[in-house]
This record gives sequence, C-alpha cells and structure tokens, in this order.
Amino acid sequence: MLVTDAGDGYVYIEFPASELVGRQKSGEFITYSDRNGLKNLRRLLYADEVEGFVKRRCPSLLEAVTRDKTLQKVKSALAEKRSS
Repeated sequence: MLVTDAGDGYVYIEFPASELVGRQKSGEFITYSDRNGLKNLRRLLYADEVEGFVKRRCPSLLEAVTRDKTLQKVKSALAEKRSS
C-alpha cells in the first residue's frame, strides 16, 4: 500500500489488485501493471474518506493505512485548517 499526498486534502492510494474485495467498477481506479506484470490499482480520495474506503474495498490493508505517515500528515493539516 502506498499513500501519496495529492494536495488540498486529497491523497492517492495504491495497492495490489489482489487485495481488492468485490468487483472493480469501470472508472473506479487507475489500473496499471508493475515491472513484474502484477496489476496495481490507484485511487484519488479525500483524506477523511480513506479509512472507510479501505475498510470496505481492501480490509487487509486497513492497519497499514491507519499507520501511514503521509495520511496522518494530510489529516492533521486538514484539522489545523478547519480549526483556524
């Protein structure tokens, strides 16, 4: 699982397609293959939506996502922005 800051409170999450629960809907993810031919999925989400999305669509990665430093940084920046 890779979380990348996309700016303005949004993040990209990337994970192996094998971790996806349910069917992939058309246009839901950016899909690409790595050098080994493994299919990966990428999705742009608002930082506050990430945990709910991961819990629903790839629950095995929930613990990793909740500890991710990039996501924590983006969420804390949003909290600061809201409180000012």
